[in-house]
Amino acid sequence: SQFLGDQGGLESQSAYSFTLEHILKLLQIVPETILIDKHPAYFVSKHGIEIAEKLEIKKLINEL
Repeated sequence: SQFLGDQGGLESQSAYSFTLEHILKLLQIVPETILIDKHPAYFVSKHGIEIAEKLEIKKLINEL
């Protein structure tokens, strides 16, 4: 997708969530695994964990 900005703000977080859902629906993709940022306080980390739990799929923590 396009650059969605720094995920520190609510507007960017909403755009990220909307864009992710849109792409998954558009391409009819159901992920099998989600790669999550190592930093637990990041919005995208928390969001990835929520998605993995909702879809009951494996999550991997990025160790890089």
